[in-house]
Amino acid sequence: MAKIIATIGPKSNEPSILKELAGKVDYFRINMSHTDERDIESRVKELLPYDVPIILDTEGPQVRSGNTYRLNFNEGDQVHLYNREVDCNDSTLFFTPFHVTDSFQIGDKISLAFYSVLFQVNDLSKKEEGYIAVKVIHGGALDSRKAVHIESQNFSLPIFSPKDYKAFEIGNNFRISHYTLSFTESEEDVKTFRQFCPNAKAYSKIESMKGLENFKEIAQEADGILIDRGDLSSQVPIELIPLIQKNIINYCNAIGKPVFIATDTLQHMFENRRPNAADANDIINTLIDGASGIALTKETAIGKYPIETVNMLTKMIEVSERFREGRHLFTPNFLEELIKDNSK
Repeated sequence: MAKIIATIGPKSNEPSILKELAGKVDYFRINMSHTDERDIESRVKELLPYDVPIILDTEGPQVRSGNTYRLNFNEGDQVHLYNREVDCNDSTLFFTPFHVTDSFQIGDKISLAFYSVLFQVNDLSKKEEGYIAVKVIHGGALDSRKAVHIESQNFSLPIFSPKDYKAFEIGNNFRISHYTLSFTESEEDVKTFRQFCPNAKAYSKIESMKGLENFKEIAQEADGILIDRGDLSSQVPIELIPLIQKNIINYCNAIGKPVFIATDTLQHMFENRRPNAADANDIINTLIDGASGIALTKETAIGKYPIETVNMLTKMIEVSERFREGRHLFTPNFLEELIKDNSK
């Protein structure tokens, strides 16, 4: 049976909701990218009593916007990017880690929230004053703490952040046995992780072009794979994502490694009680293809209906299992039996 990973956030981190989720999901995920270093231990302690395995999802070499509320950028405007925390508005912004702006060069492109907004670096003259200037190439809305992708020849970050190393320490203290490793790009990244958490399972996240290029070596070294379709789609044409997903699932199934799918899994249920047809088609076909499980991210972390989302995903898993077993196929009362079973 396919497994469910539920990301715990403001909308689900309440005792009554956690208690109900605990009987329905296989893992609770803590996203380091949205967890302050000072809060990691308390978050782990809050989840331990529910007896659900905890996954710590590393921050990794990831850049995020520092704004805590929605901003709007207009094409052609200039924006100052600071190397420290500042009050953010439509002309002032900072990224984390703070030092990333030090590596930017003229002409570098910066996409935010999967190309919802696109900047281009055009002025480095104020670096000594703590900021650089960028031009808005494509305007749009930017919600809180969104992912940032840098298109540059010179930009790179280490595989684990200082926050991640703190999380490893805490994880070892509380015997956390599952981690998802953000932006894994080589088998060496997995080996580095094992130096700090030798007894834990490492699920490598495939979400970059380099990670995709080295996928087979990563899959052989890791305990499993998680495909982050959102970040991957910022580096690969989005129309190729379904084909890439199918190929990765097939390869992982062939070598006996679990493979999970994340990002926009039940997107419509972020604000609605039911999925739309595209969501349902996506999930059912992903499970029939052989995915080991689905990771719910913002759907359970900040979505309006975390319980309903998990309930719907459970039904989809049950339906896909019946299909894979060959039940209900091409029988005279196919639809009647399917609806009857699914209502139980």
